[in-house]
Amino acid sequence: MLRSILVGFIGGLGFLLFSYFFNVFNFLEISPKSYLVKIWTSTSWTNSWLGVMVTISLGIILSIIAALVYFVLFKKIMSVWMGVFYGIILWLMTGYLFSLIFAHIPVLHTLSSNTVVSSLCLFILYGTFVGYSISFDYYQTIYYSSES
Repeated sequence: MLRSILVGFIGGLGFLLFSYFFNVFNFLEISPKSYLVKIWTSTSWTNSWLGVMVTISLGIILSIIAALVYFVLFKKIMSVWMGVFYGIILWLMTGYLFSLIFAHIPVLHTLSSNTVVSSLCLFILYGTFVGYSISFDYYQTIYYSSES
């Protein structure tokens, strides 16, 4: 379980760094701040370094939660495809569920094709990393504990 938290931390940090990179180079129309910080407040600090740090912190916490959900539900399925499927599920939840809850976040089908494809690829990469890392660790733990 502790390794799943570590996987969630590393996955969330990587996901957010790639998201900011994609946003800077206009692959994504929406910044990660729009999903994590600007849904609660629209003050000027959200555009400063403090907004970036709060976004990264919240994103890592959400990533740890997502990794723990994967650990509880799918840890026994050691397949790359389960991770891909998990990433697509997270992408759909983020793209459609968040847009229903928070009015300023646009629905996926209203965004540009660059944003849709780039965000889908990011989520698939994230889901694959989290899913395969957790499943691999689970099976390694079982294998080495049965040898002793």
